[in-house]
Amino acid sequence: MNLIRSVCGLLSFLMLMHCTVNRQSTENIGLSYGDYVQDMQRKARMATAKKYIYSDLLKNHDILPTASAIELIYLLNPQLAQMPTIPENYKLILPQRPSVTDSLKNSMLRAFEYDSEYDPERQRALDSSGRSCIILFSGLHHISNWAPGDTLALAMNQLYAALRELDLTGINRVQCTQLINLLSGCSNIMSRSINNARLTDADRFGLMDICYDLSFLLPSNALRDFFRKFKYPGRQYTLSNEVVIVPQDAGNLEHYALRGPMVNNFDAIPFHHPVFSNGNKLRSFRVSVQLRKGNKIISDGPEVTGRYKVSFFAPALEAYTASHLQCDALATYSSINLSAVTYGTKVLDVRTNKECIIIGSVFVDASVIVHKPGTAIYEIQIFVNE
Repeated sequence: MNLIRSVCGLLSFLMLMHCTVNRQSTENIGLSYGDYVQDMQRKARMATAKKYIYSDLLKNHDILPTASAIELIYLLNPQLAQMPTIPENYKLILPQRPSVTDSLKNSMLRAFEYDSEYDPERQRALDSSGRSCIILFSGLHHISNWAPGDTLALAMNQLYAALRELDLTGINRVQCTQLINLLSGCSNIMSRSINNARLTDADRFGLMDICYDLSFLLPSNALRDFFRKFKYPGRQYTLSNEVVIVPQDAGNLEHYALRGPMVNNFDAIPFHHPVFSNGNKLRSFRVSVQLRKGNKIISDGPEVTGRYKVSFFAPALEAYTASHLQCDALATYSSINLSAVTYGTKVLDVRTNKECIIIGSVFVDASVIVHKPGTAIYEIQIFVNE
């Protein structure tokens, strides 16, 4: 009995100490305990709201649920900040969306047809890029600070095996170009490191990021499983500063393979064009830019129409601007054809020649709609500060 009393007394003391430490820690950062609790409740409501927005945009509005789009919708629906739960089928206020012109529809159709084609010249360049990586790989073992058993070496071993085993023929233009850029970047880093007989920290991270990006483009279960096993964070899992939505586990890479079933029809074109059954994992997107100007959000009209040059890039190749994919025209509206992977985004204001600050996150995960074949063309909404 005395032992039980002692244990209970100890647990009570520990609980009291825990509460005291929490209160002291909040006081140290200038918050009362009550303020701390309110702040945690606010963040919980924000997380609930953003998860609802994510699902609603994807399911009901044909808008890619990027962090930037979610921040935009959250700002347009301030009442969500006071709602601990959100009723099913709650109607969100959306930004005004400009009409899509026939000229844009036809331009998107032509661009999709072109990007979906097999390009023999690019295929030869891809073959050459792959061979260069394979040849250079053996030289890494002569670098003074190369550690055969560390995480980077293991990742590079998986990439080496994938390049030797995979059949990368018959790929569409966009994916072929993306692979060439990533493999060329990998070769450049390896060549520089071999010549210097040393791998810098920056190049170590660069190689790791390239391997990570390639794990989503190459149909290699082993490469993707490697990053899942090591829980490599990359940069695409952070949806915003205060809520993280981890994409569903893709399991087998069937849905990430370079070739596979795909349906991609234009909602406003009254016929089924044969190009959409080409079997490649490529999707067409409209691209719009919404401007926050003071307390206003401008989505249409002369202040945003034809003002922004939007480009997309592999996260590992942000510094290599020559590898960035440019939209076909100035937004709003513009269009782009993207693979089912994650991209970084840049927006240039052509009137000021300055890069815009994107609200939310610069990253766009196009893979979230790879499981949603249908008749819709999704829109990428990018929310920027003036």
